[in-house]
Amino acid sequence: EMNQLLAMVKKKIPLLEVEIHTIYEDNNSSSHFHVFHDSFLIYKQLIRFAASSISSFLVDYSLFFFFSLVMVGNAGILFANVTARIFSALFNYEVNYRVVFKDEQSRKTSFWRYAVLAAAILTLNTVSLSFFVYALGINALAAKILIEILLFVFSWSMQKTFVFHSHGKGTVNL
Repeated sequence: EMNQLLAMVKKKIPLLEVEIHTIYEDNNSSSHFHVFHDSFLIYKQLIRFAASSISSFLVDYSLFFFFSLVMVGNAGILFANVTARIFSALFNYEVNYRVVFKDEQSRKTSFWRYAVLAAAILTLNTVSLSFFVYALGINALAAKILIEILLFVFSWSMQKTFVFHSHGKGTVNL
């Protein structure tokens, strides 16, 4: 039901609320709702996205750590961030395409949408990292974690609605 409501809002289909009287017979013994299993089914895409994001973060953070040791100075941190982000973005795209969103559109279409989003996130990430490290004096490794957490929700919503959203006629894709 939640997916249908979200699809209606997205398609700008008007919603009308109608009050109904609910009768539970026999203490609702006929309900087939299973709290854990059904909740998992509702949230499994978000759980998969979180797992994909965490694994991509580990790739990104490990490479950032390695490159920041090799490259020193202000340019070194920015180089480390950009290089690590490129590798982790390629990894993240592949996992999200195959496992999280199980996208049915052509890889070329979703890849270029993902590339635009990745470039925007990289820009936000790099500007934020520079601000946190150089203006606020926060440790680069700690700042990197904070920024990644802040960009998680933005990335999820953009990938779900922009990157891996098929735009078929007459269908509601959730």
